[in-house]
Amino acid sequence: MIQLLLMVFIGILFLGFALFFALGRKSDKNENCPDSEAELLRMLRLHSLEFDPVNLFSDTDYRFLASEPRLRAIARELRKDRKGIALEWLRELQKDVFSMWRFRSLLTRLGVAAGVHNELSEAVQSLLLLSLLCVMRLSVTFFGPFVFGKTAITVRTGVENIKQSCAATLYNLPRERWPQIAAEWQRVQAL
Repeated sequence: MIQLLLMVFIGILFLGFALFFALGRKSDKNENCPDSEAELLRMLRLHSLEFDPVNLFSDTDYRFLASEPRLRAIARELRKDRKGIALEWLRELQKDVFSMWRFRSLLTRLGVAAGVHNELSEAVQSLLLLSLLCVMRLSVTFFGPFVFGKTAITVRTGVENIKQSCAATLYNLPRERWPQIAAEWQRVQAL
């Protein structure tokens, strides 16, 4: 059991460092394309990015409740509820990363050339994020929601970077094609 926990911890550290180097940079691709970001959000409906996880992974209120002997039962209930909400949010993040990955592949099939290096970079970022999300879900399941709060915020930033990259790719297309892409995306989603 100790070896398993050690391997999970090493995996989390490895993925954390990989994400720090791969996603830690600020993306400035989307400064000129707020319309494409709004259109992207309309098409993809990225629900997980509407939620701010800072308070979800903060243990301040849990510690306050746990410090009072008569409120410890409420603290345990809070921890259990936060764990469920955190796992649901991490699942939504996974869905959104998959959705953006599929959207980028749709744009590639429709002839939007972003370059091999850019596509490979996006694929690696998506795979790293998905791997880290799996590790985080396991960590929240076993250790609770309060252990990896800063990592959750880093992961959300990585998903934001992928969203901005998708919006920048959409921005490179003429606006007249956006309704066609939205219709094709709806068709792909229905399959």
